Amino acid sequence: MPGRREENAGKRMLKHLSAILEKSGVIIFEYHIKTDTLIRYNKELEVEVEIPKYCDYLRDKTRIYPDDRWKAIEFYSGRIKGPIDIREVDDDGYVSRKRLETVSIEEDEEEGRSCILFGMVTDVTGEWHQEERLERELGQYREEEATCNGCAGYPKYDQVTGLLSFNRFREEVDSVIASGKGKSCLLVYTDLENFKYFNRKYGYAAGDQLLREFTGYIIDTLKKRNTAHFTRVVADQFILFFEEKWNNGSIEAIKRINNGFIERQQRKYPKQSCACAPVYTK
Repeated sequence: MPGRREENAGKRMLKHLSAILEKSGVIIFEYHIKTDTLIRYNKELEVEVEIPKYCDYLRDKTRIYPDDRWKAIEFYSGRIKGPIDIREVDDDGYVSRKRLETVSIEEDEEEGRSCILFGMVTDVTGEWHQEERLERELGQYREEEATCNGCAGYPKYDQVTGLLSFNRFREEVDSVIASGKGKSCLLVYTDLENFKYFNRKYGYAAGDQLLREFTGYIIDTLKKRNTAHFTRVVADQFILFFEEKWNNGSIEAIKRINNGFIERQQRKYPKQSCACAPVYTK
């Protein structure tokens, strides 16, 4: 009986692991350095393919982007440590990015000790595209910073949130201050805690949706305040400017807004904290 229970427990564990592999898209493999052989497993952890002379295969037959093949060969040969990112090109010319990670284990064999790499391949194409987009946004932000006088050629609205663009926001705030209305004002800078982890766990489309939800929440909360100005600077960084006198209740009001957003997100994502972290300037 104990043996059967252990067997059933092992089958359940394998079933759960298979479900995780299928959902995550992770590919499990092992690479035998001594024989230059790669073994790839399917989601049921059965051998899917075995490729001898794998380094030769990487040079000539792989879908890995030509400029990244040397990196993969060095990685499997043990000359560079992981994790590493490589690009792959499919038959339609679509480029994806994969991350390779391994652990090294030595085993005793008849011919002596042998080193085996056990690892996984993860598709990080979405993360790569998000990083490229953030780099473009940062580049645009820096260009706008350098040429902020006369911003007529720049977008009026933020593409992700629909908010007024940062440069238009600056124009508005400069106008308020120049008119004398902003002599006593409140400036709040905020970003979202754990936003990078949130993106990786739920995907970048969900991350963009979170930015829009935060934007909508702030707009709804402050809709009765005609003197509030709101923009996204870049990524998950936002600025609020209030044309009102700083007082002891200002911080408490911002904290209530913050706590309200935390409660809303905890109902939607109970296992993930993604709160705003405000910084105040008066």
